[in-house]
Amino acid sequence: MKKIISSLLLCVLLVSSVLSLASCGSPKFEFELNEDGKSYKLVGMENAIGDVVVPETYNDLPVTKIGKNSIEDKPRMTSLVFPDSITEIEEYAFTGNLNELVSITIGKNVTHIGDYALSGSAVATTTINYCGTSEQWIELCRYYTGSVDGEKYTRVYNEDAITVICDYVMPSAD
Repeated sequence: MKKIISSLLLCVLLVSSVLSLASCGSPKFEFELNEDGKSYKLVGMENAIGDVVVPETYNDLPVTKIGKNSIEDKPRMTSLVFPDSITEIEEYAFTGNLNELVSITIGKNVTHIGDYALSGSAVATTTINYCGTSEQWIELCRYYTGSVDGEKYTRVYNEDAITVICDYVMPSAD
């Protein structure tokens, strides 16, 4: 009888462990319908571990915005990719503990980045890859990563992707 009970307990533990590990593998995204009623905004996520890709659609509608404080306290997320469906990143989108986040990839259709969306200690050591052109990035970007003799700069590595190291990102004076 003890062997049967021990075997049953072991099976229950194994099944619960497998289910537990399976739930850790994929993030659970939280969305909110935008005012237009035709698209969604990312407002939060759980289980953001490792490399995370925000989906282009939710309920057969495009995901077009990254909401304020939607990416908050994700200490085990290492990279984040926004699809081309995203057109806006709201202010303070990234906050809290994002210690392991080393790269953010922003799709080419972003037309607005809110104040302090990519600033502060939350993304201080994160590389930002922008998929549009350097002209689009310059038009879009109201932040700079530093200065050389008082001049603002961004680091452009090629025409297909712009990489900016966000150390102490500050709003421009323009």
